[in-house]
Parts: sequence; C-alpha cells; structure tokens
Amino acid sequence: MPHKVVLTADKTLFSEYRNVPLLQFLGCAPREKVPKFLFDVLSPYSEMDDGTPRRAPYDVRLVEAVLVNAYGRENVTVTTPKALREHVRDGTEVLGISTMDPLGLGPVTMMFTNGGHWTGYTKFYFIKLMEEIKRLKSEKGFKVVVGGPGAWQLLARESEIDRLGIDHVVEGETEHVLPDIIDDIVEGRADKIIKVRGYPSVEQIPNILGATLHGLLEVNRGCGRNCEYCSPNLRSSRNLPVDHILKNIDVNVRNGVYSVWAQSEDIFLYRLEDHRYMRPNWDALIELFSSIVNHPGVRHTNPTHGTISAPASDPERFAKLSAAMRSGPDNIIGLQPGLETGSVRLAKLYMPRKALPFSVDEWPEVVFNGTMVLNMNYWVPAFTAITGMPGETKDDVWDTIRLIDRMERELPEKVGPKAHWTVTVLSFVPLAGLSGEGFFDISESLTEERFYLIYRTWRHTVLETESFLPHVVKNPLTRRLFTPIFRYGARKVLEYMEAWGRSKGYDAQKAIAISA
Repeated sequence: MPHKVVLTADKTLFSEYRNVPLLQFLGCAPREKVPKFLFDVLSPYSEMDDGTPRRAPYDVRLVEAVLVNAYGRENVTVTTPKALREHVRDGTEVLGISTMDPLGLGPVTMMFTNGGHWTGYTKFYFIKLMEEIKRLKSEKGFKVVVGGPGAWQLLARESEIDRLGIDHVVEGETEHVLPDIIDDIVEGRADKIIKVRGYPSVEQIPNILGATLHGLLEVNRGCGRNCEYCSPNLRSSRNLPVDHILKNIDVNVRNGVYSVWAQSEDIFLYRLEDHRYMRPNWDALIELFSSIVNHPGVRHTNPTHGTISAPASDPERFAKLSAAMRSGPDNIIGLQPGLETGSVRLAKLYMPRKALPFSVDEWPEVVFNGTMVLNMNYWVPAFTAITGMPGETKDDVWDTIRLIDRMERELPEKVGPKAHWTVTVLSFVPLAGLSGEGFFDISESLTEERFYLIYRTWRHTVLETESFLPHVVKNPLTRRLFTPIFRYGARKVLEYMEAWGRSKGYDAQKAIAISA
C-alpha cells in the first residue's frame, strides 16, 4: 500500500556554500564564535522550483528514488526546512530526515567547538529543525524518522531521541529494505531503533530522480583497509558500473549541474583486484574518469576521498589518470585523504594497511611522496589528522608536527608553486573498532604539543587561504566579495588561537621554530 512521505535534512546539508573549496566545513563552526548572519550569507539554500529544491543531498535523492519506485511520484516529496510547512499536509504519514552531524559529535565539530562546549551550526540547525517538526507533528500526526550518516550520534545519546520528538532512528544502508521499514513504521510494528543488517546489492541501488548538491554522485562503497577508527571500513565493498554513474550524471546535467563529485570511501579502491597489497586498478579508474569527463555537459570532476599511498605507489599511472581527468592549472582537482598521524607507532596500532602497498614503517615518507605526486599533477589534498587517539603520547604528536613542518618546507622545493595542501585536525571519536573508547575532549585533554599541532595546521591553512584560494574560486563575484572575508576570518582565528595558547602558558612560535 502506498504511503505519503516527505523527506528533508537540516539547513547545513541543503547548501553548496557558494562552491568555495573547504567551506562545507563551516557547518562545524561554533555559533558562539561565527555570527549567524555571516554563516547564513555563506550558506544559502539550494535554489527552489515550485517549492521544491533543485538540488538535494545525494542520500536524500537515493531514499526518494527507492520510495518513488515503491509508492509513486505523487506520494513522495523532497523539501527544505524552509519550505517544510508548505509540503507537510494532512495525510502525510512519515517525515524522514537525513542527518550528518545532528548532535555535533563529529570529529571536525568536536574540534571546532572545544569538545562540544560550544554549539556547532550542524547541531544548532538540526535542533531548530526538530523544534519546527514537533510543532507540525502536533498538528498533522505523522511519524518522525531520522537516518543518514549521522544516525549513530542519536544512538550514542539515546536520551535525545525522545526529547527531540523522534519516533524512529534508522542506522545502516536501506535501499533493499526501505519500503518494508516504512510499512512497519506506519502500521506500528517498528522498533524505536532500527538497525539494518546486511547491505543492498549494486542492482538494488537505484538511479537518482533529481539533481544533487555539488553534483555529488556515488561510485563505490566500502573500504577494506581496516583502520580501527573508521566506520566506512565496516561497509561491504561494492562498485557501481560506469553506465549507472553516467545515468545519474544525465539527471544532474539536465538540471544544470555540470560538475561531478565522485563519492567514495577511497576512490583508488574502485574495482580493486589486488586486495592483498591494494594496488589500484588504474585501468578501471582511467575508464571511469574518462567516461565522466567525456560525458556531454560535464565540465569538471574530482573524487571526494582517497588514500595517499595510491599516487605514491605508481606516479606514472597516476599521471595518466590525471591526464584523463584533464587536470591542469585551470582545472585543479581536490581530494580528501587521511594523514591522521605522522607517528609510525600509532600507524602500526590503528591503521597498518593504510600505507599499502608500502610498509607501514614508511608511512611519513608515503604521505610526503604521495602529496608530491598529487601536486605535480595539479591535485590538492585536504588532509585530516586525528589527535587524542587511545595511547597517544607526546612523541606521537611531535612526529605529526615534524611531518607537517617537512611538507611545508620541502614540497615547494620539489614542485615549486604547485605545492598546495591543507591539514585539518580532528578530535578522536570512538567509532568502529574503537567504539568502546571515550570521546576525546580537547578542552579537558589539551596538552602543549597538541596545541602546537592544532596551531601549526591552522597556520598553514591561513597561508593557503592567502596564496591559493583566490585561484580556485571560479565565480568572479564570489571571489571578489568573499576572499577578503575568508582571509580576515582565518587570520582572526589564528590570533584567537595564539591568545588561547598564551592563556595556557604555550608559545605558538615554538610550533613554527621546530625546523630552526
């Protein structure tokens, strides 16, 4: 029997952040420090057509496609929080909400909000959305269901589920069982917490029906590198066929979206054949991205995530992949790899397969050489690093600072003005194999060396904001209006961090003088 379903997500997920690289992290910023008017200016809503968004988050589009196939187009609506009251009508049975970081427990937000002592915009706008939904629910009587990548946070703080007026939380991939879940919810058979076991096959993952924000389109799921702190590693590995991906691109292009973000846990695992040493299937990668960039309407593509060991392992084949993607000074390709730590000791403990096909003992050299290969081919990595991993010592943190210092000094010598990269420090969050550990609270566990790590990485981000950001913001008006704001904001954060360090008795110059 068809059910009437409305789908949405919080405001931070319904914006393209003016297509400025890395500005998507703004949702993790604390409301107490970043004025709301400024956040709203930098994160406008997706444009609307007839009251519905032209572009929506990819996971919302997947759920939409499954339910339209099951219940019919007339029974499924995607909308933004701004237009929610317009679309939730009498007869709506389920309101589904996708979330990424509902309680601000994500690693970036925990770092930016001083261990959660401030309120990140992801949490602020999720709470605001749930308050509006509670008022609507009292009028219309529908069921409230929350899922998406951030559902784990509600399971980690179960008392919040009832307080926020949530009837059900769904965790896991759902394409293969979603209509059954909705049936059970509407008919009162479903548990409050629904943990989906098993995974949809490739054939059960539908093509999208509407355009996605950022042109984000999935190409594969799962990993296999077995990093202890990483939940995507727990997902079964699957690769979407090129034909499936191109059909999704057609949907975006028809709706005026000409860029393709290839979503992946690790793009270099696409159609992987060498599972022992994890050497990339370069032929499959070149076929994939050649098909994407040559598809009618596509102007640019880049992957989301990838492991830095892959480009280091075969610079020549990587150069051929880059040529297929048409990388160049006017077509910079971004990538989010995990540096995580410069400590070989921690790498051996928590991510021994991340360096493959190299030995984990070579991890710092792998990071350096991989970054050099990326830069030589006009790729810019936005690294993450984790502080507060269980058992982390002072020496482990200094190893990471020394690696960052070496990259900052030596990469320009190797590749000249093409040397660009960033590192964002994340607080350790207990997920996957480390789910029994405690959250790292930066406000309680800040040490001198951890401060130096945070300061040194932010200082490098400021340098990149000044030297590189104006070259990759495509829209001239956005570049002219907002680049000064970004530069000013980055500088103010740096000044704040220096003052924060002084209040703790730390001299930020020590982080810079490490190579002296």
